[in-house]
Amino acid sequence: MNKYVYFFGNGKSEGDKGMKFILGGKGANLAEMTNLGIPVPPGFTISTEVCRYYYSNDKKYPVELKAQIAEGLKKMEMATGKKFGDAQNPLLVSVRSGAAASMPGMMDTILNLGLNEKVVEGMVKKTGNARFVWDSYRRFVQMYSNVVGNLEHEKFEHVINKVKAERGIKEDTQMTAEDWQKVVKGYKEIYKIEKGKDFPEDSQDQLDGAIGAVFGSWNNPRAIIYRQLNKIDESKIFVTGNTIVDAIQKISNFKVNFTLNLPDDKKIITVTAHRRENIGQPLESICTALRRLCEDISDVSIIYPVHLNPVVRETANRILGGHERIHLIDPLNVQDMHNLMNHSTLIMTDSGGLQEEAPSLGKPVLVLRNETERPGFDGAAARHSGPGSVGRK
Repeated sequence: MNKYVYFFGNGKSEGDKGMKFILGGKGANLAEMTNLGIPVPPGFTISTEVCRYYYSNDKKYPVELKAQIAEGLKKMEMATGKKFGDAQNPLLVSVRSGAAASMPGMMDTILNLGLNEKVVEGMVKKTGNARFVWDSYRRFVQMYSNVVGNLEHEKFEHVINKVKAERGIKEDTQMTAEDWQKVVKGYKEIYKIEKGKDFPEDSQDQLDGAIGAVFGSWNNPRAIIYRQLNKIDESKIFVTGNTIVDAIQKISNFKVNFTLNLPDDKKIITVTAHRRENIGQPLESICTALRRLCEDISDVSIIYPVHLNPVVRETANRILGGHERIHLIDPLNVQDMHNLMNHSTLIMTDSGGLQEEAPSLGKPVLVLRNETERPGFDGAAARHSGPGSVGRK
Protein backbone atom coordinates (compact mmCIF):
# COMPACT_ATOMS: atom_id res chain seq x y z
CA MET A 1 0.00 0.00 0.00
CA ASN A 2 1.28 3.45 -0.93
CA LYS A 3 1.93 5.83 1.97
CA TYR A 4 0.50 9.31 1.56
CA VAL A 5 0.16 10.66 5.12
CA TYR A 6 3.13 11.18 7.48
CA PHE A 7 2.49 11.83 11.18
CA PHE A 8 4.69 13.86 13.52
CA GLY A 9 4.29 14.36 17.27
CA ASN A 10 5.37 13.26 20.75
CA GLY A 11 9.02 13.36 19.78
CA LYS A 12 8.70 10.99 16.82
CA SER A 13 8.06 11.57 13.14
CA GLU A 14 7.42 9.35 10.15
CA GLY A 15 9.56 11.68 8.03
CA ASP A 16 12.80 13.64 8.24
CA LYS A 17 14.67 16.58 6.69
CA GLY A 18 15.78 14.52 3.71
CA MET A 19 12.19 14.07 2.47
CA LYS A 20 11.69 17.61 1.18
CA PHE A 21 10.39 16.49 -2.20
CA ILE A 22 7.80 14.24 -0.56
CA LEU A 23 6.79 16.36 2.45
CA GLY A 24 7.58 19.83 1.12
CA GLY A 25 9.98 22.15 2.89
CA LYS A 26 7.65 22.91 5.79
CA GLY A 27 6.66 19.29 6.29
CA ALA A 28 10.26 18.07 6.21
CA ASN A 29 11.34 20.74 8.70
CA LEU A 30 8.46 19.95 11.06
CA ALA A 31 9.43 16.29 10.91
CA GLU A 32 13.07 17.08 11.65
CA MET A 33 12.25 19.42 14.55
CA THR A 34 10.05 16.70 16.04
CA ASN A 35 12.86 14.16 15.72
CA LEU A 36 15.20 16.59 17.48
CA GLY A 37 12.89 16.73 20.49
CA ILE A 38 11.55 20.23 19.87
CA PRO A 39 7.97 20.36 21.25
CA VAL A 40 6.20 20.71 17.91
CA PRO A 41 2.38 20.36 18.19
CA PRO A 42 1.33 17.04 16.63
CA GLY A 43 0.06 16.90 13.09
CA PHE A 44 0.42 15.16 9.77
CA THR A 45 1.59 16.02 6.27
CA ILE A 46 -0.15 14.82 3.09
CA SER A 47 2.60 14.10 0.58
CA THR A 48 3.20 15.89 -2.69
CA GLU A 49 2.54 12.59 -4.43
CA VAL A 50 -1.16 13.07 -3.74
CA CYS A 51 -1.12 16.30 -5.73
CA ARG A 52 0.50 14.58 -8.69
CA TYR A 53 -2.06 11.75 -8.47
CA TYR A 54 -4.91 14.28 -8.16
CA TYR A 55 -4.09 16.05 -11.41
CA SER A 56 -3.18 12.86 -13.26
CA ASN A 57 -6.50 11.18 -12.39
CA ASP A 58 -9.18 13.75 -13.20
CA LYS A 59 -8.97 15.42 -9.76
CA LYS A 60 -9.58 12.23 -7.81
CA TYR A 61 -7.70 11.17 -4.68
CA PRO A 62 -5.90 7.85 -4.16
CA VAL A 63 -8.27 5.32 -2.63
CA GLU A 64 -5.98 4.87 0.38
CA LEU A 65 -5.97 8.58 1.29
CA LYS A 66 -9.25 8.81 3.23
CA ALA A 67 -8.30 6.01 5.63
CA GLN A 68 -4.78 7.40 6.09
CA ILE A 69 -6.14 10.86 6.94
CA ALA A 70 -8.53 9.28 9.45
CA GLU A 71 -5.58 7.41 11.00
CA GLY A 72 -3.59 10.65 11.14
CA LEU A 73 -6.44 12.37 12.97
CA LYS A 74 -6.69 9.47 15.41
CA LYS A 75 -2.98 9.79 16.20
CA MET A 76 -3.41 13.53 16.76
CA GLU A 77 -6.32 12.86 19.11
CA MET A 78 -4.24 10.37 21.11
CA ALA A 79 -1.30 12.77 21.29
CA THR A 80 -3.41 15.75 22.41
CA GLY A 81 -6.11 14.06 24.48
CA LYS A 82 -8.71 15.89 22.39
CA LYS A 83 -11.24 14.71 19.81
CA PHE A 84 -11.87 16.21 16.38
CA GLY A 85 -15.45 17.49 16.18
CA ASP A 86 -16.21 16.90 19.86
CA ALA A 87 -18.19 19.73 21.46
CA GLN A 88 -16.79 19.30 24.96
CA ASN A 89 -13.09 18.71 24.28
CA PRO A 90 -12.49 19.70 20.65
CA LEU A 91 -9.34 19.22 18.61
CA LEU A 92 -8.89 22.29 16.38
CA VAL A 93 -6.41 22.17 13.53
CA SER A 94 -4.71 24.46 11.04
CA VAL A 95 -4.35 23.64 7.35
CA ARG A 96 -1.73 25.12 5.05
CA SER A 97 0.20 24.34 1.90
CA GLY A 98 3.93 23.61 1.65
CA ALA A 99 6.56 22.92 -1.00
CA ALA A 100 10.06 21.72 -1.67
CA ALA A 101 10.74 24.93 -3.61
CA SER A 102 9.13 28.24 -2.75
CA MET A 103 6.25 29.16 -5.05
CA PRO A 104 4.60 32.32 -3.70
CA GLY A 105 1.00 33.39 -3.91
CA MET A 106 -0.74 30.08 -3.40
CA MET A 107 -2.97 29.70 -0.36
CA ASP A 108 -3.42 31.32 3.05
CA THR A 109 -3.43 29.27 6.24
CA ILE A 110 -6.77 28.20 7.73
CA LEU A 111 -6.77 28.35 11.52
CA ASN A 112 -9.12 26.81 14.11
CA LEU A 113 -10.68 24.39 11.65
CA GLY A 114 -13.18 22.25 13.53
CA LEU A 115 -15.15 25.10 15.05
CA ASN A 116 -18.92 24.99 14.65
CA GLU A 117 -21.95 26.15 16.64
CA LYS A 118 -21.90 23.16 19.01
CA VAL A 119 -18.14 23.35 19.56
CA VAL A 120 -18.47 27.07 20.24
CA GLU A 121 -21.09 26.39 22.92
CA GLY A 122 -18.77 23.83 24.55
CA MET A 123 -15.78 26.16 24.44
CA VAL A 124 -17.77 29.00 25.98
CA LYS A 125 -18.60 26.73 28.94
CA LYS A 126 -15.02 25.51 29.17
CA THR A 127 -13.28 28.90 28.93
CA GLY A 128 -15.91 31.14 30.46
CA ASN A 129 -15.00 33.70 27.80
CA ALA A 130 -17.82 33.92 25.27
CA ARG A 131 -16.40 36.99 23.54
CA PHE A 132 -13.08 35.27 22.81
CA VAL A 133 -14.77 32.15 21.46
CA TRP A 134 -17.25 33.95 19.17
CA ASP A 135 -14.51 36.26 17.92
CA SER A 136 -12.38 33.20 17.06
CA TYR A 137 -15.32 31.59 15.30
CA ARG A 138 -16.10 34.61 13.14
CA ARG A 139 -12.42 34.76 12.12
CA PHE A 140 -12.55 31.11 11.11
CA VAL A 141 -15.78 31.55 9.14
CA GLN A 142 -14.31 34.47 7.20
CA MET A 143 -10.97 32.71 6.68
CA TYR A 144 -12.60 29.50 5.45
CA SER A 145 -15.01 31.39 3.21
CA ASN A 146 -12.09 33.20 1.60
CA VAL A 147 -9.62 30.34 1.22
CA VAL A 148 -12.00 27.46 0.49
CA GLY A 149 -15.05 29.34 -0.79
CA ASN A 150 -13.04 31.90 -2.81
CA LEU A 151 -15.11 34.75 -1.37
CA GLU A 152 -13.32 38.09 -1.09
CA HIS A 153 -12.76 39.47 2.41
CA GLU A 154 -14.42 42.71 1.35
CA LYS A 155 -17.78 40.95 1.06
CA PHE A 156 -17.79 40.52 4.84
CA GLU A 157 -16.59 43.95 5.93
CA HIS A 158 -20.00 45.64 5.83
CA VAL A 159 -21.40 43.08 8.31
CA ILE A 160 -19.03 44.25 11.05
CA ASN A 161 -19.52 47.89 10.09
CA LYS A 162 -23.29 47.48 10.33
CA VAL A 163 -23.11 45.92 13.80
CA LYS A 164 -20.77 48.69 14.97
CA ALA A 165 -23.07 51.37 13.56
CA GLU A 166 -26.07 49.85 15.34
CA ARG A 167 -24.14 49.91 18.61
CA GLY A 168 -22.57 53.33 18.03
CA ILE A 169 -19.02 51.97 18.42
CA LYS A 170 -15.90 52.11 16.25
CA GLU A 171 -13.34 49.62 17.56
CA ASP A 172 -13.26 45.82 17.50
CA THR A 173 -12.31 45.89 21.17
CA GLN A 174 -15.73 47.36 21.95
CA MET A 175 -17.55 44.40 20.39
CA THR A 176 -19.32 42.03 22.78
CA ALA A 177 -19.90 38.29 22.47
CA GLU A 178 -23.42 39.05 21.26
CA ASP A 179 -22.02 41.40 18.61
CA TRP A 180 -19.65 38.74 17.28
CA GLN A 181 -22.52 36.26 17.27
CA LYS A 182 -24.46 38.64 15.00
CA VAL A 183 -21.40 38.95 12.77
CA VAL A 184 -21.13 35.17 12.44
CA LYS A 185 -24.79 34.99 11.45
CA GLY A 186 -24.25 37.68 8.84
CA TYR A 187 -21.16 35.93 7.48
CA LYS A 188 -23.04 32.66 7.09
CA GLU A 189 -25.87 34.43 5.27
CA ILE A 190 -23.35 35.83 2.78
CA TYR A 191 -21.78 32.38 2.34
CA LYS A 192 -25.19 30.82 1.59
CA ILE A 193 -26.09 33.55 -0.90
CA GLU A 194 -22.74 33.35 -2.68
CA LYS A 195 -22.24 29.57 -2.60
CA GLY A 196 -25.85 28.38 -2.72
CA LYS A 197 -25.40 26.18 0.35
CA ASP A 198 -24.98 26.45 4.11
CA PHE A 199 -21.59 27.03 5.69
CA PRO A 200 -20.22 23.57 6.65
CA GLU A 201 -20.87 22.69 10.29
CA ASP A 202 -19.43 19.18 10.21
CA SER A 203 -15.71 19.22 11.12
CA GLN A 204 -14.86 16.46 8.65
CA ASP A 205 -16.60 18.36 5.84
CA GLN A 206 -14.55 21.41 6.78
CA LEU A 207 -11.33 19.42 6.63
CA ASP A 208 -12.24 17.84 3.29
CA GLY A 209 -12.92 21.30 1.86
CA ALA A 210 -9.62 22.67 3.15
CA ILE A 211 -7.64 19.77 1.70
CA GLY A 212 -9.38 20.29 -1.62
CA ALA A 213 -8.42 23.98 -1.51
CA VAL A 214 -4.75 23.05 -1.07
CA PHE A 215 -4.75 20.93 -4.22
CA GLY A 216 -6.93 23.40 -6.10
CA SER A 217 -4.48 26.22 -5.36
CA TRP A 218 -1.90 24.50 -7.57
CA ASN A 219 -3.69 25.86 -10.63
CA ASN A 220 -4.72 29.31 -9.45
CA PRO A 221 -3.65 32.10 -11.86
CA ARG A 222 -0.82 33.43 -9.70
CA ALA A 223 0.67 29.97 -9.31
CA ILE A 224 0.60 29.28 -13.02
CA ILE A 225 2.21 32.63 -13.88
CA TYR A 226 4.88 32.15 -11.24
CA ARG A 227 5.83 28.71 -12.57
CA GLN A 228 6.03 30.04 -16.11
CA LEU A 229 8.11 33.09 -15.20
CA ASN A 230 10.57 31.13 -13.10
CA LYS A 231 10.75 28.00 -15.30
CA ILE A 232 9.97 25.78 -12.31
CA ASP A 233 9.89 22.02 -12.85
CA GLU A 234 6.37 21.02 -11.86
CA SER A 235 7.52 17.51 -10.98
CA LYS A 236 9.75 18.90 -8.23
CA ILE A 237 7.32 21.02 -6.18
CA PHE A 238 3.87 21.05 -4.70
CA VAL A 239 2.37 24.23 -3.21
CA THR A 240 3.42 26.92 -0.79
CA GLY A 241 2.13 30.19 0.59
CA ASN A 242 4.19 33.37 0.92
CA THR A 243 4.47 36.72 -0.87
CA ILE A 244 4.59 37.24 -4.62
CA VAL A 245 7.74 39.31 -4.58
CA ASP A 246 9.59 37.46 -7.37
CA ALA A 247 6.58 37.62 -9.67
CA ILE A 248 6.20 41.35 -8.98
CA GLN A 249 9.71 42.03 -10.17
CA LYS A 250 8.94 40.22 -13.42
CA ILE A 251 5.74 42.12 -14.27
CA SER A 252 6.46 45.54 -12.76
CA ASN A 253 7.84 47.03 -15.98
CA PHE A 254 4.84 46.14 -18.11
CA LYS A 255 2.90 49.10 -19.51
CA VAL A 256 0.38 50.63 -17.11
CA ASN A 257 -3.16 50.14 -18.44
CA PHE A 258 -4.62 53.42 -17.16
CA THR A 259 -3.71 57.03 -17.97
CA LEU A 260 -3.94 59.95 -15.55
CA ASN A 261 -2.00 62.50 -17.63
CA LEU A 262 0.29 63.36 -14.75
CA PRO A 263 3.01 65.92 -15.39
CA ASP A 264 6.47 64.41 -15.49
CA ASP A 265 7.81 66.77 -12.85
CA LYS A 266 5.46 65.50 -10.13
CA LYS A 267 6.45 62.91 -7.57
CA ILE A 268 3.77 60.24 -7.25
CA ILE A 269 2.65 58.98 -3.86
CA THR A 270 0.47 55.88 -4.02
CA VAL A 271 -1.97 55.51 -1.13
CA THR A 272 -4.24 52.70 0.03
CA ALA A 273 -6.20 52.91 3.27
CA HIS A 274 -9.28 50.82 3.95
CA ARG A 275 -8.63 48.35 6.78
CA ARG A 276 -11.45 47.98 9.25
CA GLU A 277 -9.46 49.35 12.20
CA ASN A 278 -8.79 52.55 10.24
CA ILE A 279 -12.41 53.26 9.32
CA GLY A 280 -13.72 56.26 11.24
CA GLN A 281 -11.48 58.83 12.87
CA PRO A 282 -8.18 57.18 11.83
CA LEU A 283 -9.15 57.38 8.15
CA GLU A 284 -10.34 60.96 8.63
CA SER A 285 -6.89 61.81 10.04
CA ILE A 286 -5.11 60.05 7.18
CA CYS A 287 -7.13 61.88 4.52
CA THR A 288 -6.73 65.24 6.24
CA ALA A 289 -2.96 64.74 6.41
CA LEU A 290 -2.83 63.74 2.72
CA ARG A 291 -4.66 66.89 1.64
CA ARG A 292 -2.37 69.02 3.80
CA LEU A 293 0.63 67.29 2.22
CA CYS A 294 -0.49 68.24 -1.28
CA GLU A 295 -1.22 71.80 -0.20
CA ASP A 296 2.22 72.19 1.39
CA ILE A 297 4.33 70.44 -1.27
CA SER A 298 3.73 71.56 -4.85
CA ASP A 299 5.65 68.83 -6.70
CA VAL A 300 3.64 65.91 -5.31
CA SER A 301 0.66 64.10 -6.80
CA ILE A 302 -1.31 61.49 -4.85
CA ILE A 303 -3.01 58.51 -6.46
CA TYR A 304 -5.45 56.75 -4.18
CA PRO A 305 -7.24 53.62 -5.50
CA VAL A 306 -10.24 53.85 -3.20
CA HIS A 307 -11.77 50.71 -1.76
CA LEU A 308 -15.40 50.00 -2.70
CA ASN A 309 -16.51 50.13 0.95
CA PRO A 310 -19.05 53.02 0.92
CA VAL A 311 -17.76 54.40 4.23
CA VAL A 312 -14.21 54.55 2.87
CA ARG A 313 -15.37 56.16 -0.39
CA GLU A 314 -17.47 58.78 1.36
CA THR A 315 -14.61 59.79 3.66
CA ALA A 316 -12.06 59.94 0.83
CA ASN A 317 -14.32 61.92 -1.51
CA ARG A 318 -15.41 64.35 1.20
CA ILE A 319 -11.92 65.22 2.39
CA LEU A 320 -9.74 64.64 -0.67
CA GLY A 321 -12.11 65.32 -3.56
CA GLY A 322 -11.65 68.43 -5.71
CA HIS A 323 -7.87 68.80 -5.36
CA GLU A 324 -6.16 68.90 -8.76
CA ARG A 325 -3.19 66.78 -7.60
CA ILE A 326 -5.16 64.17 -5.68
CA HIS A 327 -6.54 61.46 -7.94
CA LEU A 328 -9.21 59.20 -6.44
CA ILE A 329 -9.59 56.18 -8.71
CA ASP A 330 -11.31 52.80 -8.59
CA PRO A 331 -9.40 49.76 -7.25
CA LEU A 332 -6.82 48.37 -9.66
CA ASN A 333 -6.07 44.82 -10.68
CA VAL A 334 -2.86 43.26 -9.40
CA GLN A 335 -0.70 44.06 -12.44
CA ASP A 336 -1.82 47.69 -12.67
CA MET A 337 -1.32 48.17 -8.93
CA HIS A 338 2.22 46.85 -9.06
CA ASN A 339 3.00 49.02 -12.07
CA LEU A 340 1.66 52.07 -10.26
CA MET A 341 3.82 51.22 -7.25
CA ASN A 342 6.84 50.84 -9.52
CA HIS A 343 6.33 54.38 -10.88
CA SER A 344 5.80 55.91 -7.43
CA THR A 345 8.21 57.78 -5.19
CA LEU A 346 6.54 56.65 -1.97
CA ILE A 347 3.91 54.09 -0.89
CA MET A 348 1.59 54.94 2.00
CA THR A 349 -0.57 51.98 2.95
CA ASP A 350 -2.35 50.03 5.67
CA SER A 351 -2.13 46.86 3.55
CA GLY A 352 0.13 44.14 4.89
CA GLY A 353 0.56 42.74 1.37
CA LEU A 354 1.72 46.04 -0.16
CA GLN A 355 3.95 46.57 2.86
CA GLU A 356 5.82 43.38 1.91
CA GLU A 357 5.76 43.93 -1.84
CA ALA A 358 6.84 47.58 -2.18
CA PRO A 359 10.39 47.10 -0.81
CA SER A 360 10.99 44.46 -3.49
CA LEU A 361 10.54 47.28 -6.00
CA GLY A 362 12.91 49.51 -4.05
CA LYS A 363 10.07 51.77 -2.90
CA PRO A 364 9.93 53.27 0.62
CA VAL A 365 6.77 52.53 2.59
CA LEU A 366 4.93 54.50 5.27
CA VAL A 367 2.75 52.01 7.14
CA LEU A 368 -0.59 53.56 8.13
CA ARG A 369 -1.34 51.26 11.06
CA ASN A 370 -0.72 51.20 14.77
CA GLU A 371 0.22 47.52 14.60
CA THR A 372 1.27 45.20 11.79
CA GLU A 373 1.39 41.41 11.46
CA ARG A 374 4.41 41.73 9.15
CA PRO A 375 7.62 41.28 11.14
CA GLY A 376 10.69 43.25 10.13
CA PHE A 377 8.77 46.15 8.59
CA ASP A 378 11.04 48.73 10.18
CA GLY A 379 14.02 48.06 7.92
CA ALA A 380 15.58 50.49 5.50
CA ALA A 381 12.63 50.47 3.12
CA ALA A 382 9.70 50.94 5.50
CA ARG A 383 8.60 53.14 8.34
CA HIS A 384 5.76 52.51 10.73
CA SER A 385 3.30 55.32 11.47
CA GLY A 386 -0.05 54.92 13.14
CA PRO A 387 -2.90 56.88 11.54
CA GLY A 388 -3.04 59.24 14.49
CA SER A 389 0.52 60.41 13.83
CA VAL A 390 0.40 60.85 10.07
CA GLY A 391 -0.38 64.53 10.22
CA ARG A 392 2.02 65.47 13.03
CA LYS A 393 5.10 67.59 12.46
